[in-house]
Amino acid sequence: MARRSFQTQVADVVAAHTPASPIGAELVRTYVGRIRSDGSPDTLRHEIGVLRDLCQMVEATPVPTLSVAALESLLQPPAETAARRERRAKAVRRLIRMLQDNGELPSSHDLRYDRKLYQLLAAAASHARDNLTRWCARRHGVSPYELYHEARRLQLLEEVLAAQPGLDDRAAVAVWLQTLVRPIVDCGCPPVTRHPDDGRICRSCGQDAAKPGVKTTPSPGERKQTALRSLAIKYLRQRHARLTPTRYA
Repeated sequence: MARRSFQTQVADVVAAHTPASPIGAELVRTYVGRIRSDGSPDTLRHEIGVLRDLCQMVEATPVPTLSVAALESLLQPPAETAARRERRAKAVRRLIRMLQDNGELPSSHDLRYDRKLYQLLAAAASHARDNLTRWCARRHGVSPYELYHEARRLQLLEEVLAAQPGLDDRAAVAVWLQTLVRPIVDCGCPPVTRHPDDGRICRSCGQDAAKPGVKTTPSPGERKQTALRSLAIKYLRQRHARLTPTRYA
């Protein structure tokens, strides 16, 4: 009996399973389009096993949306053996990387800051969480990294407002900026090189502001402070619009 080629084995595995959703079928096509066929016989045999497990997963579980969470849900319930669990996890990891490379899923960097933003909002006080969530929902086109840092800073503004409720907007923003701005050593290196606990020390050149004659500079700088002030005013306007009763409230 003639030995079947690797491509024939791939086609047979795909034909033997019917995905439970159109997205599942598209995932299989994406995976097959990127599968390598130039390995050793043992490697190719393993690849067929990974593909078979992927086909079985999308056959058993519909994929409602194209998201990392939906893909990771394919791993539930866990497979019976460690070998199958490993193959299934490998298939899902590969699919996620493929879709990230195609731009169909957010990058790992964006996903990390998406999770950090979710954790920040979940840990915020209830009144602050509602305001910050509405703000984030309206910040279209802002990357998860930028949105996380915006929310982290604006959470501090919410803390200022909670601690001193009698402040007007400009006074609250002034107090808020005082909590954000810190002196760092003025050594000419990028600000990111400053020590996270003590910005007066540079981790790159070793310059220490505690030494005589060494100058410091505010961080963020004046231009960034202006941008932060503008951001805070916009946030407070949206916050007031939400808090002010309307005929539809």
